[in-house]
Amino acid sequence: MALVDKNKVHRRAIPHEEGEWMDFRAVPWEDWPETTQGKQATKAMLVACIAAWSYTEPVTEQTVGLLDPGTMAWASAEIVKLNGGSDLANLAARSNGSTLATNRTPASS
Repeated sequence: MALVDKNKVHRRAIPHEEGEWMDFRAVPWEDWPETTQGKQATKAMLVACIAAWSYTEPVTEQTVGLLDPGTMAWASAEIVKLNGGSDLANLAARSNGSTLATNRTPASS
């Protein structure tokens, strides 16, 4: 059984922005925001999982919405990796009680 440590952050350098970084946290499924699909779901997951960043503005719903598309896509991919899903749509669907198949292969014993 794996339990999520909500206090542990994972710092990642933003590859296309020299010197910039984001701290991500894994979010237990119970804390995933209940949202619709699409942009709203992506934004909600970014807000829930970005713990801090190197930008001067604080991490808020508004400032997350101001990320450029490349940074948003990169951050989304990092969140997917951290939370063990195949894409943000699957993660967001889980928050709504849905279960979607992932592309993960079960570990062999």
